[in-house]
Amino acid sequence: MEEMHFHQLYAPPLPVIMAAAERFGLTSDEVWQAAADALETSGGDAHDPGYREELVTVLALRIIGKHRRAVAGRRGVRVAGEPSLPRDRDRA
Repeated sequence: MEEMHFHQLYAPPLPVIMAAAERFGLTSDEVWQAAADALETSGGDAHDPGYREELVTVLALRIIGKHRRAVAGRRGVRVAGEPSLPRDRDRA
């Protein structure tokens, strides 16, 4: 099987990536927190080639996690690793 190389592909600028994350449901604060966390994880250098990849990964995981929690909440189920939902005392 051939290896896939993505280093020659065009990557959008960071503001475009961050704006897209907001369009997928993160708040501005969540996006900036993800950017700070990715920066810390990648060694504190926003110009490091690994920063963009780390940022995209962190944003994707947070978008998926947020939507997963929303769906679970609508269905009344607990997401693994999340605190239990409050019990409805009116149920028998």
